[in-house]
Amino acid sequence: MNLYKKANIFIATIKASYRFSKGGGFFGIAVDKTEGLGLNIYHNDDFVVMSTGITDLPMALVVNTTIGNSVIVNTLMLEADKRLQDTILLHEEGHINNGDLGYINSLGLYKRATFRGSSISNDFEVAADKWAVENGGSKRDLLVFLGRIKSLYGDTKELRIRRKALLSL
Repeated sequence: MNLYKKANIFIATIKASYRFSKGGGFFGIAVDKTEGLGLNIYHNDDFVVMSTGITDLPMALVVNTTIGNSVIVNTLMLEADKRLQDTILLHEEGHINNGDLGYINSLGLYKRATFRGSSISNDFEVAADKWAVENGGSKRDLLVFLGRIKSLYGDTKELRIRRKALLSL
């Protein structure tokens, strides 16, 4: 990824963090697009950018809230085709099913900040991908999605590990 792209991601993340904190840190209205997955889903573009740094792909992430585990999605996720939505949501459900949030919440602030990209983080992502595919998600859509991340943000060890694991399913 070139320096220009990195700078734009940094600026977008800072702007999103500011807007999110200025707005009181609330999530948008819950949306029900899961058809039986049983997830609390909220829409908030700023929170997704602030948490992932990704601005131009459908994204979702699972978080603990006062009402339990919830998934926060961006607008592009709401606009994605239903099969991709379901696959991504099943991946997030995999994080819940596998107990990933309990581990992450037990970490201190510094360890949370350095967690992404660690071998444990990679294991969590691979397991969530596996959960998604084993529970009806599209392996092809996950591979295409990871390819889109690679083309926009560059290849990483995590992406290579996830692609290899998906291909072996």
